[in-house]
Amino acid sequence: MIAAGVFYAFALVLAGLALFAGTARFRTRTAGVAKPVAAPSMLGGSLKALEGVRAEAAGGWTPALARRATAALRVGGAVALGKPVAQQFVNGAATEREGQIPVRSGLLRPRRALLSASTTAATIAAS
Repeated sequence: MIAAGVFYAFALVLAGLALFAGTARFRTRTAGVAKPVAAPSMLGGSLKALEGVRAEAAGGWTPALARRATAALRVGGAVALGKPVAQQFVNGAATEREGQIPVRSGLLRPRRALLSASTTAATIAAS
């Protein structure tokens, strides 16, 4: 009876190892490929950037504030029209360039991405 229990436990361990080895090819990650930022996260980042611009614009508009507002509106417009949004995943120390807005996405493993889009008035009118 004890021998049967030991053999049964050994069979369970072997079955677990076989299952683990069989699913290993599905768990491997390819280097350099990241999941794109989801549309709700892009829109949330655009709104957050616009809120920051509005708060800073209380003292008056500057060219830098206008550029930041334009970048956020371009990303929001691209998401709304289903157009592609350029995404650059960066570490925490990287700063955004002109025309980019920073976005954080991911719940368990948060990532920082810089988003930009080439949405123009002509693109919106054509859609």
